[in-house]
Amino acid sequence: MRNLLGGQFHQIAYVTADFDAGLAALRAGHGIERFLELRDIRFPVDRAGAEAHCHIALGRTGGLEIELIQPLGGAADLYREPLDRPGPLHFHHVAQRVDTLAELEALHRTARERGFAIPIDSESNGMTYFYADARATLGHHVEYIYGSPDYWAAVGAMIPEN
Repeated sequence: MRNLLGGQFHQIAYVTADFDAGLAALRAGHGIERFLELRDIRFPVDRAGAEAHCHIALGRTGGLEIELIQPLGGAADLYREPLDRPGPLHFHHVAQRVDTLAELEALHRTARERGFAIPIDSESNGMTYFYADARATLGHHVEYIYGSPDYWAAVGAMIPEN
């Protein structure tokens, strides 16, 4: 039986209603100073072409990527759900990186077989990814990502280490 939480943890993601306040909270409260800021971007959330419109920031600390997402529009409902609570940051998902596309496809099949909804299932800019809705058991989503070694090298060169 495949373990859906046994991969290489790659990222912890938070959502915010105020991008600058969220960045300030990560900087002042947690010492994560440097981020790659991707403001006003759009990215696919399914293979039919639906796109989310968001601000995204990425920083790395202790070998773990920290992601901050502010949903702005489009197909970004998945990121809005926790924003009705007070505070600048709300935990949203963990991401696991896998080594092969075959491994990603096997995890996708396992997640579906176990009854997890898949609210995001797409590919973009050299990576293939999906989200499993594990809120009923874990309280959050789990994202699974495959990218080629060249993809990870390029992304790794852009995201600042803190």
